[in-house]
Amino acid sequence: MAEFTQEVFTSIPGNIKNVHPEIVLDVTEDHTSAFNPKFTIKMNGWDSYLKCEEYGDKQGNLQAFFYNWYNKDHSLIMKFHNHNHEKYPDTPDAITEFDPVHLQFPLLVGTDYEGKIRDHSIYQSLDDVLNFLRHLQWIEERKI
Repeated sequence: MAEFTQEVFTSIPGNIKNVHPEIVLDVTEDHTSAFNPKFTIKMNGWDSYLKCEEYGDKQGNLQAFFYNWYNKDHSLIMKFHNHNHEKYPDTPDAITEFDPVHLQFPLLVGTDYEGKIRDHSIYQSLDDVLNFLRHLQWIEERKI
């Protein structure tokens, strides 16, 4: 089972654009809460957005997150999740094996019947995800 390898706190949506100005165009709070913030990040340089939901304890320690990256047309690009499936007892071992931190992608037509990447994700915080997207943007800008 994958575990957090770093101490992470719930995000302060008002600070995200200041910390990641090269990738974040705007942040909109969908639900204001110190323990369960929900917010949307409009990405700079891409017609896409990151829908974010975090769950923290009363000390502000991040316990679970759902960062879902969407195209402008609301189609899913990728999910970065940290949560256990223990509330869903019928979840197959092939999925729970990678709890809590895992990646998910949309179904690829005709070839991918699961739509999931079973991976112990290195993306364990919003900063990790935004840094990955920033690096991906650098690569996209330099592709021929």
